[in-house]
Amino acid sequence: MATIFSEKLDRLMTLTGTTNSMLARALNFDTSHISRIRRGERGVPRKQPFIEPAGTYFARKIREPYLISAAEELLQCGSGQWPGETDAAAKMLTGWLSDDAANLPRESAKGDRSIALPEETDSFFFGNAGKRKAVLLFLDRALAEGASARLTLHSDENMSWLTEDRAFLDTWMQKMAQILRAGGRVRIAHSLSRDITEMLQAIRGWMPLYMCGHIEPFYCPRIRDGIYKRTCFILQGKMAITSLSIGEETEGMGNVLITGRTMVRALEKEQGNFFALCRPVMRIYRTGEAEAFDEEFQRFLRDRGTLHTAGCPQTIASLGESLKSALSADEPPQPAPRQEPSIAIAAKEEAGAFVFPLPNPGLVFFISEQQLLQSILEYLRRN
Repeated sequence: MATIFSEKLDRLMTLTGTTNSMLARALNFDTSHISRIRRGERGVPRKQPFIEPAGTYFARKIREPYLISAAEELLQCGSGQWPGETDAAAKMLTGWLSDDAANLPRESAKGDRSIALPEETDSFFFGNAGKRKAVLLFLDRALAEGASARLTLHSDENMSWLTEDRAFLDTWMQKMAQILRAGGRVRIAHSLSRDITEMLQAIRGWMPLYMCGHIEPFYCPRIRDGIYKRTCFILQGKMAITSLSIGEETEGMGNVLITGRTMVRALEKEQGNFFALCRPVMRIYRTGEAEAFDEEFQRFLRDRGTLHTAGCPQTIASLGESLKSALSADEPPQPAPRQEPSIAIAAKEEAGAFVFPLPNPGLVFFISEQQLLQSILEYLRRN
């Protein structure tokens, strides 16, 4: 039973970002003592109160919505059942910890010569369902940061964790839009190794988010072997998610939610080195950038390459005027809720490709990266 109690304590500490030294200061214990209790190597202290002060400490820490949601799941008390008052929350936490503590042996007076483990710990989630739980915690923490949220996102893993659950996909989109509208910023490295149909579906799905602004899209030109695939999502200074899979197999694979600041900083450095190898994947023209778009579009028209289109409702010349007019509007059009826009494409060899949503083009993507451009041209020729 000692293992169960220590795991509960460890999960609470991980959830709230509490290190051994932080809890030790709050409860007036030695840091190494907390570390041993947390690992199940020491029982509940006999000479000094522990469980009730710990419950009060964690109740004061669990105030943000993302923490409350995670705590409700951890304690299995039901969504929306977290007490609004700190005293009531402390009582709930104390009772949850005491369920197992009552059966624990009290600590002995003998010395403990075990080596202390690092204070910062992680949480583990498994398979696609586990990744979704970790991502929701990640996004809720980003929402709590408001305008200061800085996210870097990269994944070349199978995206079924995102697309196979429509309700989760809707929640993902809503939370990402809230982060961006609050002033948060996102750098994302897209994988060009994906099938072009999957890439165009991703562009279509992300268009409502790009309309919010504050997204910088990149790609890495270096070719990977396609065997080892990785996800690394980072909320600067706060949290990260990492996972590794083989090929397209993700079910049952491990996902690590990291809150330890030292490890988050290490991943930020790693991600910085990765983005230094990346290049912008496209130029985005938004509302208010009509003149810059028109200059690019006129260059496109002058190019002698063969024109390929899909979904364009007008001739190419009138299309340019329509897009310029749309980008001259004072406010971008609001996408229909829960509805992905359709997309249209106009492309020429060497010149590039314009991709834009219909029926309300509030932004236009211009793609000149040759690998992606050639994939788009092949797609247009097939269709």
